[in-house]
Amino acid sequence: MKKVNDSEPSEIKRLKFKTWEIWVGYYKHEDFEAKEPELLASISCRTFRAACFLFELESTISIIKHIEETDQFMLPEYYRFNYEHETNSNRILGKYYESESEAADSFSQEVH
Repeated sequence: MKKVNDSEPSEIKRLKFKTWEIWVGYYKHEDFEAKEPELLASISCRTFRAACFLFELESTISIIKHIEETDQFMLPEYYRFNYEHETNSNRILGKYYESESEAADSFSQEVH
């Protein structure tokens, strides 16, 4: 069975808007290691991948605006877009999941 995110463009036009939950599971970045799944956002779009992309765009804009408004020094890595469309993931947070249970499964798959 074909997943919604793998739909052809003509099929996407027929899809109705849905509110998607965007979850992250296990990830480790610098000194932080996730201990449980985290709900990042609920976004209305036609597909989960579109919801994740929109979340990434809005997050990036928000970070840049905050840095500009607070007159902070902008590190070069803040200009780097962390979303990886091919894997529907974030370079720091890892893969995006559609449910808490899918995100929770990523903890059991992680080898420590």
